[in-house]
Amino acid sequence: MDLPQTFKDIGRLRQLVDILFKHELGYIIEKLDLKHHLTFSKRTRLRALPKKEELFPKHLRLVMEDMGGAFIKLGQLLSLREDLIPEEFAHEFAKLQDEVKPFPFEKAKEIIEAELKHPLSNLFMKVFPKPIAAASVGQVHKAFLKDGTKVAIKVMRPNIQEKFKTDIDLFKHLIPFIEKAHPGLKTLCPEKIIEEFEKYTKKELSYLQEGKNIDIFYKNFKKNKQVKIPKVYWDFTTDKVLTMEYINGKKISEIDKEEFGEKRIKKVVSNAVGFFLEQVFNYGYFHADPHPGNIIIMKDDVIGLIDYGIVGRLDESLKEKIEGFFVGLISGNKELIVTGFFELGFAKGEINEEQLRQDISEDLSMYYDMSIDKIKMATAFGSIFTLARKYLMTLPQNLVLFMKAVVTAEAFGEELDESFNFIKVCKPYVKEIIKKKKDPNHIMKEVKKSAIEYLKLFKDFPGKFNKMARKSETQEAAINQEDIKELKTDLSLALTRTTFGMIIAGLVIAGALTIQISAEPVLAIFKISDIFFILALIMAIFTIIKTKRRN
Repeated sequence: MDLPQTFKDIGRLRQLVDILFKHELGYIIEKLDLKHHLTFSKRTRLRALPKKEELFPKHLRLVMEDMGGAFIKLGQLLSLREDLIPEEFAHEFAKLQDEVKPFPFEKAKEIIEAELKHPLSNLFMKVFPKPIAAASVGQVHKAFLKDGTKVAIKVMRPNIQEKFKTDIDLFKHLIPFIEKAHPGLKTLCPEKIIEEFEKYTKKELSYLQEGKNIDIFYKNFKKNKQVKIPKVYWDFTTDKVLTMEYINGKKISEIDKEEFGEKRIKKVVSNAVGFFLEQVFNYGYFHADPHPGNIIIMKDDVIGLIDYGIVGRLDESLKEKIEGFFVGLISGNKELIVTGFFELGFAKGEINEEQLRQDISEDLSMYYDMSIDKIKMATAFGSIFTLARKYLMTLPQNLVLFMKAVVTAEAFGEELDESFNFIKVCKPYVKEIIKKKKDPNHIMKEVKKSAIEYLKLFKDFPGKFNKMARKSETQEAAINQEDIKELKTDLSLALTRTTFGMIIAGLVIAGALTIQISAEPVLAIFKISDIFFILALIMAIFTIIKTKRRN
């Protein structure tokens, strides 16, 4: 197989080979059999290049920066995946800078007018030609709407979607050559990584998607006076142009500690991290890149948030597992820590679950009964990534985004405030979680959900069993149909008893839990706990009658 014959943009491939040579990665060029893309002069010097494999992560990061575009974005994505790649590569890729030279304002003006179908002068009172920020995907210009509203216009780079597609095609074509040169990399499933990256870039290369992300945050926090989410101006927004409210203030990374003072710094850090935790625990929808450059300190220390290209979403199941893990950490409960950790999505595929639980217990033993102020989330989540690599597991993307966002928030908090502790800030949220789980309405909701799930399982079981029996018939298995029918009846009866038994148990537990909760009488006769016990009694009687009838 010859790479140049399968990849159309030879110019981009040759650029990659030249940059690999520039950063003394000659042995990589040889392993990939790409040396014929070098000039004769460079080819003769190829073997003389020093082979410093210990510097490979750094040199690879420099190659990505020089290549720009999708290479930078791929590196940034991989920096989030310590469950997939070695720690030294992830940490090096985290240094990737996505700051590039801006493109000419005339080109930006042309794109805005083409996208919004009107001359710039008809759309805005004023647009400042010099961009206030520039990255590999686009750049941002300050402007004023016709009514005087100050806005930020994000304009996508010319032909950036086509350039990203070219680079993604190059990644796909390089995979077989890389796997041939480094067979051990097959365990990392590079095809899946590129597939995930392709989905990721499709979202980031759509400002309509980013606008929708901003809108969700805007609706969630519009009543919060301590937080500022920019408003999206949809009449001036398309797939390549995003117009939003201008967030005026200073990046948290640029604040002067002496100017702010210790007390104010502590408040700002606590508010910023608290804002992130509210996103996670209250809404399950969070900003996945809360680094100091994306957090703006506004007037009266209001927290502003920018750049919504990467957001994480936690479904109810994953959110509950994360909550359970945090409850375990804060309480220092060994069983809760191990169980919460185990249920975060690890146990998939053919693995030794007993050994995994033992490894988790050993790796997290330092957190059992540990003082809260000693717990470091970076260390705890580092253990998860190490175990994921050891057991060749891929963690759910949104879980990884959450963990990296937590580590990022913890890092900038500690940088600004030496006494900052992430778990201490978490404590009020965890207390609310515990309180919620004791709430009778929540308990009833969980009982109802479990009952529905079990009823569905039991309802589907006879059909699945029938299918299994028919399959056995086609394989000429000697199974008596009357025996099957009798077995199905017995199973159905047993499963019905189990279902009602679980519901009754749930109601009894709910009643017991609510005995201690002060509540006003219901119907002026019964308390909430009495209602649970009466329902449990009715269900028990119903189950006995139903069982006798079946017998």
